[in-house]
Order: sequence, then structure tokens, then C-alpha cells
Amino acid sequence: MSHTKSREMNAVLAAALGSGWRVRRTNNNHLMAVSPGGSVVVVGSTPSDKRAFLNTRARIRRIDEQEQQL
Repeated sequence: MSHTKSREMNAVLAAALGSGWRVRRTNNNHLMAVSPGGSVVVVGSTPSDKRAFLNTRARIRRIDEQEQQL
């Protein structure tokens, strides 16, 4: 499923979906990824920063690690 025009961001979101996250589009056309534990990561649907997918991947990884410790 294609969420953004960025292939890298789509890959990050697809990996998150595979590990139990939910992804939905907000009213303001952003993407909201919700972890199984309820944590939220919001990203732009058209990220202009070339590091946006790296930052999103890191945030998702950190949240996954925190939720596994609980």
C-alpha cells in the first residue's frame, strides 16, 4: 500500500504495519502511525526533509523498544 510519494517512507510504514502498528491519514493530510501500545508518531504525507524517513524509522524503533520493556 502506498501512503506517500517517498519510497523510503513507504518502506518504513510497511515495516511498522508488519510489526502491529496501524497507519491512518489525519484530517490535515498527515500520516499517523499508532503502535500496539498506543504511542503515536505523526509524519507528513509529503516529507520534504531527505532524512524524514530515517527519523521516523528511529522514532518507531525507540517506541518499540520502550514498549517491549514494559
